[in-house]
Amino acid sequence: MHADLVLLASTRINAYAFYQGEQPTIGFTLGMLRLLAADQDAWAALLGHELAHIHLDHLEGMRDRRGRAEIASSLAGLVLSAIGLPLANVAADAATVLADRAYSRDDEREADRIGLGYMRKAGFAEKGAITLQQLLLSAGTPGSLPFLSTHPSGEERIAVLLELMGSAP
Repeated sequence: MHADLVLLASTRINAYAFYQGEQPTIGFTLGMLRLLAADQDAWAALLGHELAHIHLDHLEGMRDRRGRAEIASSLAGLVLSAIGLPLANVAADAATVLADRAYSRDDEREADRIGLGYMRKAGFAEKGAITLQQLLLSAGTPGSLPFLSTHPSGEERIAVLLELMGSAP
């Protein structure tokens, strides 16, 4: 599997997979570069996770879900408006966002699992996946509402990763 790497001139801590035309690409910010520094195992965890998103077609799935969700939201808004409910469009849009977030969290969990497998195969220390999550937690901003997040909590991810590591052959 091949993906281009792109360094993004932002101090925010972020990384994500996307397509530049047809070319799979992984972008990471200066903030992420500073956070992970020279920790090769944490980098392997990050890149394995993003490669898993590409390999599992999560990017295409996200596009499809968003398109279907927008249609469903529009139809729901029309129906709710027709029966006279105030703020019908807002309610329909909110329901769509919450449903999309749940799907996104499932994609993140799957990418964590597959990315851990990539790390194992490449010979990196699995502890890098835990280190990555701990670094992200320590750099995080408090106050995000869990049901609005596109990612599982760092604590949940660490617990699941530890469980997966215990099941390693």
